[in-house]
Amino acid sequence: MNEAQVIDSLERLGFPEKCIVETILITRNKDGSYSAAPMGVTRNGSTLIVRPFKSTQTFTNLSHGGSASINLSDNSRLFLATAFKEDVEEQPSVDESGLEGADATIQTETGEMFNKSELRASFSLTPWDIKIKSPHPTVFSRGRSEAIEAIIHATRIQVFNEEGRDSEVQTLIGKVRDNIDVIKKVSSEESREYIVAEKLLSLIKKWGVPI
Repeated sequence: MNEAQVIDSLERLGFPEKCIVETILITRNKDGSYSAAPMGVTRNGSTLIVRPFKSTQTFTNLSHGGSASINLSDNSRLFLATAFKEDVEEQPSVDESGLEGADATIQTETGEMFNKSELRASFSLTPWDIKIKSPHPTVFSRGRSEAIEAIIHATRIQVFNEEGRDSEVQTLIGKVRDNIDVIKKVSSEESREYIVAEKLLSLIKKWGVPI
């Protein structure tokens, strides 16, 4: 795949530029077995960036270079199983082709380590193949999810505010703040969800509700 094809494919899969989306990353252990773990991924052009904690097996494996696969799914059971392997008995199959049950798998080559801090480090991953396994695969975005949830809360804020249900309004305001905090953490200012967040803030203020 050339760079233009990679960018086009990533955009179709729901990778916005400079936004964090949630995936399941598979890396190879020293003994040849595979390790799967939930991992936030940021797209920078045709390159994907991950930032694992240095205490994890993922960090160790990426430090040795080689290949890694990024697996897309909105199946919460897959995220649970790969996040808590010791506590979830039913585990998906993992091999060089990717994660069983994933909607799509992006095969990548591990590049340089950078932005190393006390707790974490960043790695660049270069995609070289993308396998679509579902008719309509798309990556899971916390930002997009939080934006939709914030909109739902805001519709209730408007109604409850008009009805004078102040305590319920304040509860919902707290939830919207949490939604927007996540959006501003994982999404770029140019993203749709960031723009939605700013619009919701202005609407809530317009209704006379402090936020």
